[in-house]
Amino acid sequence: MSIENGVKVRMFFELVGWKKESLNSDLRRIIDNLRDKLTLYKEEYAEPEEMGDGTYATHVEIEGEFPSIKGLFDIVLLFEPSIIEIIEPSELIIPAGEMQDILADVNSKVSQMGQDIKILSGRLKQAMNSKTHEKPLENAKKEENEDNNKIPKIIID
Repeated sequence: MSIENGVKVRMFFELVGWKKESLNSDLRRIIDNLRDKLTLYKEEYAEPEEMGDGTYATHVEIEGEFPSIKGLFDIVLLFEPSIIEIIEPSELIIPAGEMQDILADVNSKVSQMGQDIKILSGRLKQAMNSKTHEKPLENAKKEENEDNNKIPKIIID
């Protein structure tokens, strides 16, 4: 099968949070954002499990077909699935122009991650040097609650 016929994949997306009740609905919103990027054949949601530290974890397994390898890369870069299995085709032939686009997207993501790490490192140093040490776990919970409705939207050219 050549790339023109699509790329059939199996992927797992994991989510960890403090609100057990909202984890699967958050996963469903993520998968809903994927629906116009691939033909979805299967989606199976696991029940959230307590991790022992007050957080819960869950995952969804999906199976579907992307019309292009670039579409697959875009989803991988935006949503970072924990497992990606290419079911078909067994071999991929990628045109140079499409590969260039993919590499540009990967490079952009890596650069953004480097910037984010520098910012977070600076914030961590600032917090460690602060005279008023706040409770990091409570702050993380507060930030998660504030960001709960900010599921990333997929924008693919």
